[in-house]
Amino acid sequence: MSKGCWLPVSEAMTSSKSAELLSVRVVTPVETFYNGPALSLTANNAKGQFDVLPGHAKFIALLTPGDLVFRTSQKDYQFPLKRGLIYVSDDDVLVLANF
Repeated sequence: MSKGCWLPVSEAMTSSKSAELLSVRVVTPVETFYNGPALSLTANNAKGQFDVLPGHAKFIALLTPGDLVFRTSQKDYQFPLKRGLIYVSDDDVLVLANF
C-alpha cells in the first residue's frame, strides 16, 4: 500500500508540524469567549464534522449545530454550538459563534 501524502499517526505526531499551534479566537455576540493558542479545533458544517490543524488551507464555512471542540496543551474545551461562521488563514482561526 502506498503512503502517498498521508503519514501514519506515529509519524504525524512526531513531525515538526506537531510543535505548531493555532491562534484561536471564539467570539460571541456579547463577548470574546476564548482568545489563545490551540492544538486543534473540531466543528460541523453542512458536509459534516471537520478538524482544523496547524498548516490548514485557507477556509471559510458556515457552522451547523454540533459541538465546537478545541484542544490546548492543558485542556480540551467542548461547547454545544447552535450556529456560527469559521474563518481559517495562516494558522489563525476566527469563530463567530452562537451558543
